[in-house]
Amino acid sequence: MTDKAIKQPEAIKPKRRRVHKRTWVIVFFVVILPWILIGVPGTFSGGGGTSGVNISTMRHGWPFVHLYTTKAYVFGLFRNGKVVPGQASSQTLNKMARDFSEQQETDTNQALELDLRFHRDQEPANWQIIGHWSEARNWPLWGAGRHWSPRYLGLLPNLVLIGLVSYLAIAFCEFRIRRYQRLLNFSLRSMLIATTIIGTLFAWGVYELNEMNETAEVVDALNEWDAAGHIFFHTDRETRFPLVVSQLFNHGKFPGGNTPFFFQVQSGEVQLSLDASTTADVDQIIELAIDSGFSINLDVMDFDTLRQQMLSRFDGANVYELSIDFDSDDWVYHTINDEDQDTDWEEAKKLANLKLNLSINLPNLESLNIDLDSTLDQVDQLEAFKDMQSLNRCSISNLSTSGAEYMLETIDRWPSDTHLDFDDDVPVDVRKKLESKFKPIYHLHTSLVPVVG
Repeated sequence: MTDKAIKQPEAIKPKRRRVHKRTWVIVFFVVILPWILIGVPGTFSGGGGTSGVNISTMRHGWPFVHLYTTKAYVFGLFRNGKVVPGQASSQTLNKMARDFSEQQETDTNQALELDLRFHRDQEPANWQIIGHWSEARNWPLWGAGRHWSPRYLGLLPNLVLIGLVSYLAIAFCEFRIRRYQRLLNFSLRSMLIATTIIGTLFAWGVYELNEMNETAEVVDALNEWDAAGHIFFHTDRETRFPLVVSQLFNHGKFPGGNTPFFFQVQSGEVQLSLDASTTADVDQIIELAIDSGFSINLDVMDFDTLRQQMLSRFDGANVYELSIDFDSDDWVYHTINDEDQDTDWEEAKKLANLKLNLSINLPNLESLNIDLDSTLDQVDQLEAFKDMQSLNRCSISNLSTSGAEYMLETIDRWPSDTHLDFDDDVPVDVRKKLESKFKPIYHLHTSLVPVVG
């Protein structure tokens, strides 16, 4: 053995792998930035205030709420019993916001609160110009009249979730870089998958865009009739995507302009009146209202053969509320060609000998208001509306003895929420039997429907 000590080989230190810059870029734009855009700006949670004072609360954080912010704004001061323009001091505003926030805090909102926002939210006011993260008022800012209420129990899981998703994104990117020397692998399989996904998204987008354009044409046409005073029409819109997705894309508000595609018409209501002043244009209105599929609130007055024909056109339509007045005075005199109504009423009724032949199917009818007429057979007036499965409330006026007896015979074929108004000649025992069966919830028919014409 030589004097030279045998040198032991030094342990090879494992080479420390660094995370590539492109991976950090991917993680920032795919994970961190999207979370900032949906988790930091707030979503309206509630509000209150008094004369001259407006207070609003917003919740922040995703998927858990980690912060509530309250803002107090004074646009008028209460002096001598009146609200006059003016501003409050910063101390006063801060106290208002703090007091309102403390008043709203309960054991419930102090606990862990999930806020996934997977629902489709109603459009905000002036939805054409309002975004989400582009609106400075949605961000938690410091200033007079602002109060912060942190929810640390929600902040911790939010940070853990961001860290976990970021770690998984880093691991995935680094795996692909080290295995394929690139993030994207342009193999035949990946190209087929990408083509399928892009094609599906494109086809869905084209379908939704065509549907949006068709709906827009109907809405524009109904709005024109509304502007002309022939109908009342309004729509309710909602986010086309789940709220969290729509907020991520700022509700379609971009520097280049607004994209209405991010909101869609959820429902609409057409309020239409058919009476003696109805013009010839009503045929177009009726066809448009029925074809739109929107809910229809229909009033029928000055009943006669023409109104009966108009009403029959709504067979199967989406009429959810119907008010019908069977007042047939004009019908009687029109039938005997006595426009000046010189003939005695009793004689005119005998000469006219009116017969009602009404048959209509309204599968979505929820509310019915009927003013019966003594000139026509009340059984005929009532028969068309019994056994409507969707009907849940009903109001019947001017019920005669024959009508009341018919209601008694068909008592199980009407909703329990039925209000009856009897003529004086209806026997007391018949009234009591009907009143004991029906339990009406007090309601008034207060719809304001314009006269077409």
